[in-house]
Amino acid sequence: METKEKGINLLSNTKKVLLTIFIFSLVLFLVISYVVYNILDDDYNYTEFNAKTIDEKIKFPWVVIKNIDSFEIDKSKVIIYFHNKKDMEASCQGENEKIENTFKIKQSECFFKLPKQKFSITSNKAKIVIVEAKEELVFSSNQTWLEIASNNSDYKFEINGTQNYICELNSKENGTLIKGTFNQSLINLYSKED
Repeated sequence: METKEKGINLLSNTKKVLLTIFIFSLVLFLVISYVVYNILDDDYNYTEFNAKTIDEKIKFPWVVIKNIDSFEIDKSKVIIYFHNKKDMEASCQGENEKIENTFKIKQSECFFKLPKQKFSITSNKAKIVIVEAKEELVFSSNQTWLEIASNNSDYKFEINGTQNYICELNSKENGTLIKGTFNQSLINLYSKED
């Protein structure tokens, strides 16, 4: 009889330990998820601003950068506005450099005001928000989250690639062209939920 009671007590103690570990793991997962969500959540609604008004929200200085027609974005968050000036303006926190006509961004958060010209964007593991594109954008992207804020602008989409999730895009024949090859990416309209 004592052996059965010891076996039952051992089984009961094992269940308590496993249940405690499970509850601790669940609570830890929920806490980590909450922290990650709050870190990745946008501070404000980008569509409430344009190239002229975004200055009031940006903490870092704007720098004028001439002769840029392409971007290489790696593990970064980039918000793009368009303006009527002839040169690009950038406000970045993190690693970035200009090499010839390419602006390279790595592990950064950047805001851009782009002139009305065609740009090529290569991205890897990035989040990109485009607000009111005025000229053609050509992408070559891997594991990128591209959000497009329409703000009553029309776009024409030509998107190729594999393993993408594309939603809420309404292509118009005479719209500003956004095209490219995307792999394992999410492409959707930007919306800031209150």
